[in-house]
Amino acid sequence: MEDHYQMIHAISKVLSANDVGVTGGHQAGILIPKNPDILSFFPTLGNKDKNPRAQLRFLDQDGREWFF
Repeated sequence: MEDHYQMIHAISKVLSANDVGVTGGHQAGILIPKNPDILSFFPTLGNKDKNPRAQLRFLDQDGREWFF
């Protein structure tokens, strides 16, 4: 059986001022585009939680760790 799905190991996004919290806005965390390919990269969140959260670890191109 041929596998039609490919696991995504990396994504890239230019972080906005809102993403990193410097605007003083009410956004909590980074904005994730609703593209199904990008969403599949992230853990699923429970539908029953009012404000579901997951901490994510990323490595940038210089090898620095970022937690969101």
